[in-house]
Amino acid sequence: VEAQYTYGKGVDGFLDVKFGIIDLDGNRQIFAQLQTDVTDGFGYYEIDTQRIKDLDMWFPEGSRLYLEAYVTEEAGGLREMAVLMSVSFEASPYKIGYELTPTYFKPGLPFLV
Repeated sequence: VEAQYTYGKGVDGFLDVKFGIIDLDGNRQIFAQLQTDVTDGFGYYEIDTQRIKDLDMWFPEGSRLYLEAYVTEEAGGLREMAVLMSVSFEASPYKIGYELTPTYFKPGLPFLV
């Protein structure tokens, strides 16, 4: 995690991170909560994939990775938060949409080429 002031200097402080998944209904399941130091604007933590495998969690298709990071400034105690939810778990790297072809093609009906 990188944390900088608006004028470019790196923040010194603490990093609180939560890892989890969000299912299709929007429910969050947190599987790790960690704390580490931030020095010169950089805080680093590596989570071992074996730790997630040991939890015997299931990542259903369409669910999303949830990452929440709080950086607390050491000098003044100011706290900022950022959330990442853009990583999704999918069975296939492709998604086929039919929204633009309703007059020409309907899934399940015959289509002559």
